[in-house]
Amino acid sequence: MDVFHSVWTDVVTGAIALKDKFPTDKFPTEIFSQVISKPSVKTLVARSDSGVDAGKIAFVVAVVINCVIAFGILLFISYTLNSVFPVLSIVEDDDGPPAYESVSFKDELDGESAKYMAGTPGDEESPVQQWRPATSSLRSTYRVLSASRGWRGVWRGLEYAFVHSILLGLIASIFRALPFGLDVVGFAVASLLTVQFGVAWTHDVISDSSRNSFWQRLPSFGLAFRATALPTLVVMLVSSLTHMIPAAVRLISDNDVLKLLLTLGLLITSYVFVVIPTTVVLVRVRASLLPEGDRVLVPFDKALTLHRAYGKEYMTMIDAWKSFSRTAWIRLVKLYVKVFAVSILAFLAMASIVGGEFLIVQLFSRNN
Repeated sequence: MDVFHSVWTDVVTGAIALKDKFPTDKFPTEIFSQVISKPSVKTLVARSDSGVDAGKIAFVVAVVINCVIAFGILLFISYTLNSVFPVLSIVEDDDGPPAYESVSFKDELDGESAKYMAGTPGDEESPVQQWRPATSSLRSTYRVLSASRGWRGVWRGLEYAFVHSILLGLIASIFRALPFGLDVVGFAVASLLTVQFGVAWTHDVISDSSRNSFWQRLPSFGLAFRATALPTLVVMLVSSLTHMIPAAVRLISDNDVLKLLLTLGLLITSYVFVVIPTTVVLVRVRASLLPEGDRVLVPFDKALTLHRAYGKEYMTMIDAWKSFSRTAWIRLVKLYVKVFAVSILAFLAMASIVGGEFLIVQLFSRNN
């Protein structure tokens, strides 16, 4: 709390200094007075031991605000766009059932998204004739996620991902602390011991709100282990090897340009032909464990439930691979390309904003 008071004192002092720089007819004095009361200003400024440069404080405030906004954007890109969106695409059926109705509410849909819904029977102009997977576009995927939970829908499964990450780190750190430093072994063991949370995360992402509590949605450890242990290990191994590519390239060549090209080429190749395929298999195996009563956000791929007709507990890795159609692969790759493009644009926009603010603060400081 002492740190907070110290920072707040600087912020208030800088704000007062900035207020004096603006013409009175252009500065929102009333709003300023409502936000920072006179007693608060006097008390906080009195705690400051020395004067503070207004430009420096403005820069600090801008940096803090930018960091908060950037964190939210990066979290949305890394979690929602790169994790949640692809999972929905992986489990969605290419041929939606004729009478399929999304979990989104009909009265919230406009003309654009109505084509993803079932049409009126007997109507030749019915949207059923124009149906296409919801995950074929980023906008329709977003609408499906936000339909039942509002803005929180895009953060589906975040609590499971958070707990899963903490447990992975704790268990892996135990092995890392051993004299032999078995990082890979430790991460593999941690991945196997936390398979329940990986399965629960997938189920929470693809299905509608459940009445079950956080812990009740966890499948039995035995079932989750039998179904996902092998694909989990494969994904873990592939991820570890991918992370070693930059270090391996540095051993091959001393040319910086060549190293950069090789690293990018190998990373893209491994991601497209190894990481994504293994992830697809793992997600589909996890999805096959979804309880029958749970309602999926998108038309559920019929192949994910065929194992039940044969008395099996879950879909095998081979079945998960074979049942993912060529059309589904194309749709998934297009989704990743769109996500990549949005990520680049977001990074460029953030860099432009930060750079512009930095220049403005520099010019402001020089003028004073």
